Formats: sequence, C-alpha cells, structure tokens
Amino acid sequence: MKLFLLIVVNVLIQSQYWSIAKTTSSESTDVRNRADSLKNAKSFADAIPLYDSLLVQQIDQFENLVSKGECQAQIGEINQSLETFKLAIAIDSTNAGLWKSIGDAYLFANLPQSAIKSYTRSIQLNGANSKTYSSLGAAYQRLNHVDTAERAFKKALDIDSMNHEAWYNWSLLLHSKGSVDQAIQCLKRSISSKEDFAPAFNNLGMLYYGAGFPDSALASFNAAILLDKQNALYYNNAGLACLDKRDTLTAYNFFKNALRYDSMNVKALYNAGLTSYFLLQYKDGIQFITKALQQQPNVPDYWYTLGLIHASSNEKHLASGYWLKCMSLDSTNSSYSYAIGSLYDDNSPVKREYYTISASLGNEKAKTWLIANPVKTEILPEPKKTETKKSKKKKK
Repeated sequence: MKLFLLIVVNVLIQSQYWSIAKTTSSESTDVRNRADSLKNAKSFADAIPLYDSLLVQQIDQFENLVSKGECQAQIGEINQSLETFKLAIAIDSTNAGLWKSIGDAYLFANLPQSAIKSYTRSIQLNGANSKTYSSLGAAYQRLNHVDTAERAFKKALDIDSMNHEAWYNWSLLLHSKGSVDQAIQCLKRSISSKEDFAPAFNNLGMLYYGAGFPDSALASFNAAILLDKQNALYYNNAGLACLDKRDTLTAYNFFKNALRYDSMNVKALYNAGLTSYFLLQYKDGIQFITKALQQQPNVPDYWYTLGLIHASSNEKHLASGYWLKCMSLDSTNSSYSYAIGSLYDDNSPVKREYYTISASLGNEKAKTWLIANPVKTEILPEPKKTETKKSKKKKK
C-alpha cells in the first residue's frame, strides 16, 4: 500500500511540474541551497519555483514538499500549502515536523482549532519539541483558552529555556491579561535568547510606549529597525514615540520612511497627515489623509483631521462638511459638534446649537461656554398705569 502511495505521489508531482526545466544532479545541491537561502531570507515566493525544479527531478521529495508548503503558507496560499502537505503525508505520515508545519499553516489562516489538532499530532510523534508546544500555546491563546495556553508555554520553556518564540508568545498572553511588567520581562528573556529577534524589540517598544516611557520605547523601536530596515511597522511605531516626546519633525520623518517601504500603510498615511498638520504643511497633510480615506472611508479620526487642516486654511465650509461626516459616523463623540460650533461667531445661533449638542454629550468646554453665554431674553418695559377716576378726585 505504501509503495502504491509513493507511485501516486510521483505521478502527481511529475504531472504538476512537467513544464519546469530539469536540473542536473550536479546542480541540485546548489538549487536546494539557493532555495533554502531565499526561504530563510523570507523571499518565499522566489523560493517556491526552485523547490518545484527539485521536485521534478524527484530529489528529496519529502523535504522539498515540506519546504514548499511552508513557503506557500507564509505568502497566504493556505489551500495550496495544504495540498502540498498532503503529498508529503503520503510519503511519511509519521514525521512530527510535517505536522508542526501543517499546524503553522492553519494558524496563519486563523484556524486555531485545526492548528491544535495538527500540533497535538506532532507532539504525539515527538513530545520533546519546544517549538511545537510554543505554537500550541499560541493556538490556544487565539481561542482565549488562557490557562491552557500558559501551560503550553511553560512546557515549551521546560524543554528549552532559550526558546525565544515561547517567551515572545507568553509575553503576548501576559499583555492581554494586563500584566505589563511580566510581559516586559518575558520579552527581555526572548531578546536575551535571540538578540536579533526584531519583533520582540518592537513589542517591547509598544509596551514602553503604552506605559508612558517614550524614550525607552524609541530605543526599542530603533533596535528593531536596525535588525529589519524595511519594516514599515517599526518606523511607524518609532514615529508615535517621537510624537509623545513632542519631536514632531523626527516623527514626520519616521512616518515618511514607513511609507517608503509600504506606500499604502494606512496607519503611516494617517500619522504622516497628522504631523503634516502640526508642521503647517497642509497640502501634504491633505494628500496623506485622502489616501488613508481611500482605504478606510469610515474612520472618523481621518475625517476629523482633514477638517482641522481645512479649518486652519480658513476653508470653513469644507471643514464643517468633514466634521458633519464625523458626526454621521460617530454620534457619541462631543468633539465633532464642538469643532463645528467653533467655526462660528459667539453671537451666532448656529454656534449655540452645536455647542448645545456637544455639551449634551459631555464636552466641558461647550458647557463652560454655554454658562458664560446664557440666552439673552428681551426685557419688556412695564405697562404704564392708567389713572382711575378715584385717584383723579384725590388729586383735586
């Protein structure tokens, strides 16, 4: 039966890759090395054709199928990845590493329950793999099974205390529980286990940023950037830390660098637009915010900032329209009606109308203005008293 399955796999591989040029046996090692190098460099799409060329030659079919499936999963081709893994299962269904890779593919596809089944199968075949327990914990965390996830992380670290991914995954769980200090310690352990692990530096920066330590946050983000110079997320986060430090120009440059590597990064577009407004570069600000709105047209903050830019350019009609759009998207935010009211003179009934709406939503500035500017009621003069006949007689 196993021989029959192997024959079927060979036929499938040959039919799938017949059009790919064959490589000679002397070239196969070089091809495999190039493919692995591309895979390690995260150039997954470029690595796949090289693995295909080896599969045509029936060279190390199992290993190349697993590697190809892993690359497909990394670029989001989950269904194709699972089909590739099926071919590998037909060759060796008892390989623990294969089931770990299948679990990873399911986790990439945000299918944690299927991932757990594959990771469990891998552990049944090899219960001493720290990485598999770490991934199992991540899958349970996706399902919000916190206690089970923590047990998996602890098991992973019992097997290998230098497992940087386990420390990293555990930090995510601790952060979700609000245990920030413990999460920071886990990230530091992750970094000490793997000093070039950029995601850990980035997450450490986010924890420092959230805790109100922008200097420490910026140092962590810069460390992540040094390790991964083309990651737009790290530049964007560094810009946020600079805004916290009130270093607007440096923040703007970080956001511009983020867009250099990902021109449609919506967070960087918005942040670049906001800092453009702070720097009085209104034309650039409008362009950045408009691009962000093209991707996410229902985010009130984007419309609000666009209104601020136009209001600063004395284009009150446009500003009012954008803030009305904000009110339609979020009727509970008092800032939008207050902003519209601020466009009008103090004696304008329109100003009072919008400040009244804003005050009803809890805006203290609007409340203060309404108290200081009560509605003036016209005081009518008292009617003149008409003298009666009796009063006239008394006067005589």
